[in-house]
Amino acid sequence: MFLLFSLLPLVFGLLLLCFGAKWLIQSSASLAALWGLSPFFTGLVIVGYGSSAPELLVTLDALFLGHADVSSGNIIGSNIFNSSCIVGLGLMIRPTACEKNIRWIDAPFMGLCSLALVIAGLQGLTSRWLGACFLLLLGLYTAYSYFYGKNRPQNPSENKIDTWSARRSCLFLPISLASLLYGSHLFLISCLFLAQQLGLSDTIIGLTLTSIGTSLPELAATVTAAYRRQQMLLIGGIVGSNIYNVLGILGSISLVQPLSFVEISYVDYGFLLFLHGAFILQLLYKPYLGRRQGALFFLSYGAYLSYLLLQKIH
Repeated sequence: MFLLFSLLPLVFGLLLLCFGAKWLIQSSASLAALWGLSPFFTGLVIVGYGSSAPELLVTLDALFLGHADVSSGNIIGSNIFNSSCIVGLGLMIRPTACEKNIRWIDAPFMGLCSLALVIAGLQGLTSRWLGACFLLLLGLYTAYSYFYGKNRPQNPSENKIDTWSARRSCLFLPISLASLLYGSHLFLISCLFLAQQLGLSDTIIGLTLTSIGTSLPELAATVTAAYRRQQMLLIGGIVGSNIYNVLGILGSISLVQPLSFVEISYVDYGFLLFLHGAFILQLLYKPYLGRRQGALFFLSYGAYLSYLLLQKIH
């Protein structure tokens, strides 16, 4: 009964994270539309980066509380969850075709970011110099996405995000940030308490509970995009989120304090590279992603969770 009541703060913190991320994405995307930014830039950058706000705050909070293994596990685990469970579920709901630029530029760049993450992690400890390089790369990629979206021929039938008024967007922007800040701390504290009660390591918590919880905004955005046939948001948001998780979150964390990855196993790194490699090769082979590929991605996450569970038992 005590353990059940201890889940209430976790659920409340998770709700604050989800609604905070939703309001942040909606208000930011609405302001972007009012400023004339392209749907391509909005889907790939604003939705992708905005949906990663919970990961950023939880990862920073864990680092400040002295749980660096949660931080490193959350970065790896979020990208794994995004690229397997969320992509798979979205494709099972709505098979989609990816545009040429995502296939040949953005997705391969995501793969390179993951490779850089693995190489940095295998060194055992990141550095402030590496963090600065990652943030510089993120700035260059964001600038590229902006100018490409600006000069890209617009499809009149392209799905766009429902927008709010400027007044409503400006009202909800600070509310969303406050919800994210408080929700991330409450969620993290609850996860750490639950881990202590269940005897789970910080790394396992980062790879599973916190990464799944902080990725729920991406899940909601992807499922919504699938039902609304918003192809740009369906794949573009996940690609943008994965890029930001590495360059933005790891870059920011490393500038604050070098992050240790010594508890991350070769299986975790290998599974991440396998997912992104399979995703990129599939896109390069043909632009269409169907339900069969979605089911394989989705089921692969179940296999990965089973491995983590067996690792915990042994």
